[in-house]
Amino acid sequence: MSDEVYTTLITATQSGSILAPMLEMEAPSSCRWATRMNGIDTGQHTFHLGPSEYSRSDWHELIRPWQNTIDLDWNGRLQYSGVIMGWHWNEDTEELTVATAEIRSILARRLLFGVGTYEFGTRILENRSLPGLAYQIIWYATQGGLSAVWDLPFYFPAFLPDFGPERREYWNYAFQDAEQLLSEIQDTKNGPDVHFQPRWTPANRREWNIRLGAPALTGPMREYHANVAEPDAWNVRDDGEGQEMVTGVFTLGDGSGILLPHGEAATVAVPGGVPSLDVTNEDYKDISDLNVLRAHAEAERDAHDEPTSQLTFDTHASAWFARNSSTGDEGALPGSPVRLWTPGSKWLDDRNDLICMGVSGDLTPVVSIEGQRQEAA
Repeated sequence: MSDEVYTTLITATQSGSILAPMLEMEAPSSCRWATRMNGIDTGQHTFHLGPSEYSRSDWHELIRPWQNTIDLDWNGRLQYSGVIMGWHWNEDTEELTVATAEIRSILARRLLFGVGTYEFGTRILENRSLPGLAYQIIWYATQGGLSAVWDLPFYFPAFLPDFGPERREYWNYAFQDAEQLLSEIQDTKNGPDVHFQPRWTPANRREWNIRLGAPALTGPMREYHANVAEPDAWNVRDDGEGQEMVTGVFTLGDGSGILLPHGEAATVAVPGGVPSLDVTNEDYKDISDLNVLRAHAEAERDAHDEPTSQLTFDTHASAWFARNSSTGDEGALPGSPVRLWTPGSKWLDDRNDLICMGVSGDLTPVVSIEGQRQEAA
């Protein structure tokens, strides 16, 4: 495979085995894909079936929602894997457009127990770190052989030794899905960044490597220059948003009336500063631990005490994906630190230190990097 070309494949979601490499006449005519940490992104893939050598029944078998996954490989390394969600067929153009979503989307359809195992579904997790809790939630939701279609190909690095002081009680009668529980851990104070990175196994099957921060994810650093004679970053955009800003947060727990447990946190009041902006969050109705509720209030305050700034730019895919075996650099990922130089800008600092939150692209050798500002070292 060329350094400048994507290869599209269709794999079985559960086993990771390759069902069809989409080459030549079967290759997509267009594609948009995106991956991010701490959330779910999507893809859209258009195939022109006119010249295809696959039969109608072949295509119907390949484009099966949830059962199959579309994977994008760049020079032997998977950059995006999206579970098939649906399709749109245009009879006039003979184009089939397939919608996909990252594997984390399946966690919203999984509890920590399956149909027929409710009786054993209560999970008491204790003596874990926050990443350890996240690993345990993902494991219960994707492993254990509860049925022939339960297990999914996730890789769990450092699962067993990740101990700590955290405790959670997940009662079966609450019927909480795994995405809800994982988000609660991710969004608490010092909660881990979460990203599911597709990769090939030695047996040439696709699996998802679970990447959890402690609390922040990281990766190989990349440095780029805009506003110069030969830029390696262009189309630089900065979007700021202040609508979600808060100065105070109340997190409401499990209870009602005078017995309602809650956590609260506030910013330091400064005369002439941001006026009081208080919010109430009712997403924690299954939590009664005051320390956990307070940690969530503090995390929400810290996440929204300033306007968010999203700095996005385009660059060469080959530079972002580049690997260096001598340094152990396996290519940049969500979580990688990024330094973007924009000398002479009327708005941006000359030096912008970022953390990559997400990457998106199409079938061209250009990717868009979405960065969140970090304080300069």
